[in-house]
Amino acid sequence: RRTLNYWDLPAEMPEEQWEECIGLLHNVTTSAGALWGFARAAEAAQIAYKCTKVPGVFEKVPEKLRGVFWMKGNPFPEVLAVLQLGQYFEDERVHVAPFSPFMWSWPHGLPDDAPFFGLGYQSGVADMLPYSMSLQLRPAFSLKFEECPAGHRIPVPFFSFPGHACERGSGGPPE
Repeated sequence: RRTLNYWDLPAEMPEEQWEECIGLLHNVTTSAGALWGFARAAEAAQIAYKCTKVPGVFEKVPEKLRGVFWMKGNPFPEVLAVLQLGQYFEDERVHVAPFSPFMWSWPHGLPDDAPFFGLGYQSGVADMLPYSMSLQLRPAFSLKFEECPAGHRIPVPFFSFPGHACERGSGGPPE
């Protein structure tokens, strides 16, 4: 297979769960062929987790990829990401998370601590991202797990990344 979309996963979200998830959103509208809604920041992470935890899919995802990830320091107006609605290919040690409902969130407005003076949050950029990510690009995030070769901690302060190094040999396949 050359592509993987959320509707190709081993199981689909039950209709009752889908209806409950939509009910958790406010001001739900349909635009450009997609359903859009709002949630308070305090509720958004819980909604994202609950609404991407699909029975028959969730249990097969590596534990470290379950949950909601905060994209702190991201220069674009994207705040939360979820990878647990995806498929893990054990033989290749690859996890693929296709773009799917409830897996990504964007702020409604300019956060106080927006990086780069909020340049990525300007009208036009912020308005375009949700539509292009979900409707036009349909990206899938592919993560390959390999044994760590080790390395130096090289921070990349311009992008707010702290740098990364791992212990040589860690992350190898389970025995």
